[in-house]
Amino acid sequence: MTAPAVVGIDIGGTKISLCAAGPSGEVLAVQKIATGSEDGAAAVVDRFTTAAAALVDEVESRCGVRVRGVGVVSPGVVQPDGVQLAPNNLGWEDVPLVATVRERLALDAVEADNDAKGATAAEARWGALAGVSDGILLNLGTGFSAGAICGGALVRGAHGAALEIAYQIPSDGPLRGFGDGRAPLEEIFSGAGLQAAASDLLGRPTDTAEVFRAIAAIRGRKAEPGPTGDTGRLAALGERALDVAARAVANLAVALDPEVLALSGGMLSSADVIVPLFTATLARLVPFPPRLVMARFAGHAPLAGACLLAYRAAAIPPPDDLAIDGQRPPGKPVATEEQP
Repeated sequence: MTAPAVVGIDIGGTKISLCAAGPSGEVLAVQKIATGSEDGAAAVVDRFTTAAAALVDEVESRCGVRVRGVGVVSPGVVQPDGVQLAPNNLGWEDVPLVATVRERLALDAVEADNDAKGATAAEARWGALAGVSDGILLNLGTGFSAGAICGGALVRGAHGAALEIAYQIPSDGPLRGFGDGRAPLEEIFSGAGLQAAASDLLGRPTDTAEVFRAIAAIRGRKAEPGPTGDTGRLAALGERALDVAARAVANLAVALDPEVLALSGGMLSSADVIVPLFTATLARLVPFPPRLVMARFAGHAPLAGACLLAYRAAAIPPPDDLAIDGQRPPGKPVATEEQP
């Protein structure tokens, strides 16, 4: 009898990750491709469904399995006729994600969900939120997103838009938000937001890594006079963004009273800059500060969530564990975490 397998697809703002996994959680193949969102939604769909079809063919021929289900996660609110609230993936409002993937892959067992919610479900099943009644997963990547478990259940909201924190309104600055076509918090603190702001500030292309290097450099020279030049300007921009983000995280913790707050996402390559401020802010401002930990799957948490969706779509019992590359021991405290 041919063993069943599943495929998970994580559509990110800059890259798309694909993973094939077997019934026991063994990873059969992993692939990454560029999102190329500037090419438009139709081109992105063609790109990732072509890659997924090739991945299915590969694992079925090489591993002797049959892919039974596919899970897809994406930024935004995934609805039957399109994906709403996905500003970094333009044109997705008109993409019926599940129906399209079913048609392109000739497979009925397909489910799709928001990437942060999928990541939260995966961490609750296999990672840092396993056994936790009330917890938050915070994803610091191209976008700024979160998911939560409250009373042991995934928080979805009336429209599936719970914890779309990109649209939170910072306490200072202009009063603008979704109705103005803006995602204020994400514009200030996210990979895309910081890169855009830093590039505009300097009048040349730059990236978040340069911003965080500037912060680290200035923090290491506290005894010297005020910052000057590109380094000083970048550090000031980054420190303000970090402060806005830390306050938003503290407000989340005040609102939901989580036991654990797990961090994931690509921006944690600068965890040595980000984590100390988050830790200090939570300790100072939150009546019952949550335990701050690294997510088990780090930047792979949404992909793990896509695999969990795929098992459910295929009616395959989720395995006891999932071994995606880059995983870390669940719930490892950030104070002792090695920088990714």
